[in-house]
Amino acid sequence: ENMSTKALQVEMSRISPDGTSARVRVSNLTKPITVRLKVASREPPSSTSELVCVAWDEEAGEWTEAGLQGRVQGYAPAELECLTTHLTLFSAVWREVKLAVLCTN
Repeated sequence: ENMSTKALQVEMSRISPDGTSARVRVSNLTKPITVRLKVASREPPSSTSELVCVAWDEEAGEWTEAGLQGRVQGYAPAELECLTTHLTLFSAVWREVKLAVLCTN
């Protein structure tokens, strides 16, 4: 996939009274959080490309759109706004749009 932004890591930590910290997993939020990604490559690689928000899925070991909203077709804005229901590692990628044609008789 064609990465168009630098990855952005968003994490939360809990700090104990003794000063130790532990990562807190944030997921399944009822109200999405807005993450704005600066777009480095604003020109689409092809006329059928769209820029989409993605997050790193640690378990699957791949980028995913699960729990995210945010995409643009054509020339991209300077920032891509992504709505997310979880905190993780975010980026934006150009991908080919798959067009489907429905025929009826």
